[in-house]
Amino acid sequence: MKHAVKKWIRSSACLFALFTVSTFVACSSAPYKTQKYASLSNTKVFEEDYEMVWKAILAAVSEIKLDEEDSESGRIRTDWIYSTSNDKYLEYSVNGFPRKRYLQTRYKFLITAEKQLGGVKVTVIPEEEVERLKSDGSFESWVRVSEPETIRANEMVGQINQKILARPNL
Repeated sequence: MKHAVKKWIRSSACLFALFTVSTFVACSSAPYKTQKYASLSNTKVFEEDYEMVWKAILAAVSEIKLDEEDSESGRIRTDWIYSTSNDKYLEYSVNGFPRKRYLQTRYKFLITAEKQLGGVKVTVIPEEEVERLKSDGSFESWVRVSEPETIRANEMVGQINQKILARPNL
């Protein structure tokens, strides 16, 4: 009789552990999907002097909080910028109808300006995290993205270019 009780307790404990693990896995959101777009350039060589390019970079990021700014090394790192992803989403269905929810994202840029023969090479490197949702759709945490969107970095290069073209405002 004791042996049967011990066996029942062990099997119950194993079932409980299995149930707990499967519930934990089911509660975390499914991996997100990514809409594929062409990769855009995040680099441009500006045929201007370094001071002009640096001022244009500062003007382009003027409304973003900065974590780091060093004109000597030519580095700027922004704080997190919050938005909705252009390409990362979850698919689900409601009453048998397919739905797509684009996820909230946060990203930051590392912008470098390197003097070189003929101008200044500016590179905008994005870092991106996307929201992970609980099974009820509420926020759980941020997850680092292995392939950040290139459109935002390309837009930043374009903003820097616009600031250089609008020289009198610098």
